[in-house]
Formats: sequence, structure tokens, C-alpha cells
Amino acid sequence: MEGRDDPIAALFEPLAKAPRELCAAAYFDRRGALLGLRHCGAGDASTVELPFRSITIDTLAFGAREVVLAHNHPSGDPRPSEADLALTRRLSQALAAIDAHLHDHLIMAAGSRFSFRAAGLL
Repeated sequence: MEGRDDPIAALFEPLAKAPRELCAAAYFDRRGALLGLRHCGAGDASTVELPFRSITIDTLAFGAREVVLAHNHPSGDPRPSEADLALTRRLSQALAAIDAHLHDHLIMAAGSRFSFRAAGLL
């Protein structure tokens, strides 16, 4: 999965333009091949509920070893909130329990994005 961050982020570019927060996840095998992409939640203009159960079930169903999560910030500011930080830690732990890895969590905004991996938070 190394060196694939820009093509992976491109999968989620449409989220940046959404008027409300949306969440999506991409599932990859151990060689980095895309197994599936799903929208996994919708919220309002400033929040989205992260469905840990659905993401975990999809990870198992796809036989995925790597997951990339993305959601948008319609405000245009891609910096993570405290809730974003806490949810990312919880999801990373949940995936580790089923022998999968949260490769990145991207926050998409109009014209910019934030990568938890690039920021050293994963």
C-alpha cells in the first residue's frame, strides 16, 4: 500500500463537495488490491456517525487486510476534531482485533485534505 496514497485519496475526492458529512471506506487485500468501496455513513453539516460494526463486518466479508476510511468536512477545514481523533483510535483498535489494519483516515475538504497517516497519527 506504500506509494498509493494519491490514487487512494482520489477514490474519495467526490466527498469533498458534499454539503453534509459523509463517510466511506475502501477495503484492500495484503497486496494492496482494491476489494471494495462503500459509503458507510451520513450525517449533517458538522457530524457523521462512524459505524464501527458495519466497517468491521465489511472488512471480514471482503477478507480485507487494510482499510482506508474517509469522511468530509463541508466547512472546508480538513483538520481533525477531537472526536475524529478518538474515533480513529477506536477503529484502529477494532480492526487490529480482527487482524486488519487501518492504513489511513482521510478528511476531505474543498481544495484540501488531511491524512492521519501522513500526520503520524496512524
